[in-house]
Amino acid sequence: MRDYESEFQNRVEFIRNLLAESGATGVVYGNSGGKDSALAFYRAQQSGLYDIAALFTVVHAQSQ
Repeated sequence: MRDYESEFQNRVEFIRNLLAESGATGVVYGNSGGKDSALAFYRAQQSGLYDIAALFTVVHAQSQ
């Protein structure tokens, strides 16, 4: 069984380290699915650590 919490923590740590090493002050995060993007947006927003400007996602007519 997948350990989703561990996967989440590993991804957060990776992004934090990448930002710290690069000196960047922000990140544009892209994700493939609408549900995944919405969850990533929600988790980042709820953390209070990020100033989030927007969530961009693509909707295709075929998926409706």
